[in-house]
Amino acid sequence: MNGSPARLPSAVFAQDKGDLLTGHDALLSARQAPERFEPNPKLRVDDGSVVLGAEVAVVDLLAAVLARVVLEAQRVASGGFEIPIRRGGGQQADAQMRRAESAP
Repeated sequence: MNGSPARLPSAVFAQDKGDLLTGHDALLSARQAPERFEPNPKLRVDDGSVVLGAEVAVVDLLAAVLARVVLEAQRVASGGFEIPIRRGGGQQADAQMRRAESAP
């Protein structure tokens, strides 16, 4: 890391039972079943759904990624935290979630 911010990949992997893995867990699982892996769910937003072994709604992929972000933020934060929302190309979006209170 060397002072750089930690990165959480937005990749998603659909397990056999339908559970969705995200982040590094998804990257590792993709080696076993690449057909169940979506490396860039944000780019699929206009598709409506994708086939990852079974059909999965893109909104469910994005919800899984955002839920993981919240869990990771709560894990590392003591008190509040900021989650900048970025659009393609790494530009910071005008709308940001400035402060979110982490639940104990």
